[in-house]
Amino acid sequence: MQRPKEDVWIETDAGRFSAFSSIEVSSDIFGEAQAIFEVGDDRAWRTVHRLLYPSANASILVSGCPVFTGRIDCTELPETVESGTTIQVVMRTRMADARVAGADPSIVLANTSIRDFILRLFAGVGLTSADFLFTPETDRDLVTGRKGAKAPPIDLEPLKADQAKVLPTESIADCAKRHLERHHLMIWEAASGLICVGMPSDTQPPFYRFTRRDGVCNYRSARPVRDWGETPSEMWIYGGAIGKDVTRAPVKGVAVDYDLAIAAASSGHFQRRVVLGVEGAKDQARADLQARRELAARSRRKAAWTVDVDDWSQWDGVRALPYAINATADFDVETHEGTDLNGIFLVTAVRKTYTPDDSTRASLTLLKQGLINPGA
Repeated sequence: MQRPKEDVWIETDAGRFSAFSSIEVSSDIFGEAQAIFEVGDDRAWRTVHRLLYPSANASILVSGCPVFTGRIDCTELPETVESGTTIQVVMRTRMADARVAGADPSIVLANTSIRDFILRLFAGVGLTSADFLFTPETDRDLVTGRKGAKAPPIDLEPLKADQAKVLPTESIADCAKRHLERHHLMIWEAASGLICVGMPSDTQPPFYRFTRRDGVCNYRSARPVRDWGETPSEMWIYGGAIGKDVTRAPVKGVAVDYDLAIAAASSGHFQRRVVLGVEGAKDQARADLQARRELAARSRRKAAWTVDVDDWSQWDGVRALPYAINATADFDVETHEGTDLNGIFLVTAVRKTYTPDDSTRASLTLLKQGLINPGA
């Protein structure tokens, strides 16, 4: 079956808009979501500027599936002798407001759930429960047009009064991230314009497959990364009642990276014990789990891929499956057979571009299974 052409367009409140010369869309579980598109004909500005003023709603779609949903944040009209005047438009989501606006310091909630605390924070920029996805897989399914596996429901552990506080000068986004991390949860921007709260699942069945074997390769280029530069050999977490001397705390959790530990024992390199005091690690089970999480958070380049591909979706001979974050991919690369660079990887970032010359292309960043949610 022949692959259909990917049809990309922008929708605004005034209707469909296709007079663009290039598009770049970035989605990142660990970073910010943003879309930039350019109109190469300065004469078009007279007809489209009313659609592209800051605060105007806009969405980017490919073949009917959402790629980015947000609002116009910025318009620029750079001029050069060679190309004349172009129009560059930057789109962001409502999360951008939370990165700028300070959190309300009067928010101190006792015996509430983390869900209610987050909603109270974001009310400061006009967001409500309707603007959040507490089941992040919903966004993945919307982008891909395919229903995948669902992660177990999030345990929204109640926050105590001494935990649910706002620090002076803290932004809403920073405050939300800090409290969510205590409960091993994350926050990121969805293609639908909503805000995801939860933990990406790297144990779900793979959506995509990348292969290089027997002369067959289904990607344009790739960069495998095995970087031990910031990975600790051991992570010690002291918890319970922490005083001035952290090491006298009643609870200690330990996580070991055995690759580095073996290297340290045999060569003397990579002897990197990291010690932290964590008030929330009040018993042995929590301290051990926190140690594994802290070790994983510092090991995210230990086994990773960056893959460049044609098109904004992967074609399996029957259908095109759009690339999405919080999905997984299976790597079967002959040169890395038997290593940690083959197997299941989590898609943590996707950058999609469109130009008249190259048409649609994408770049994916992927993280080895087990590095984002180690034994939670």
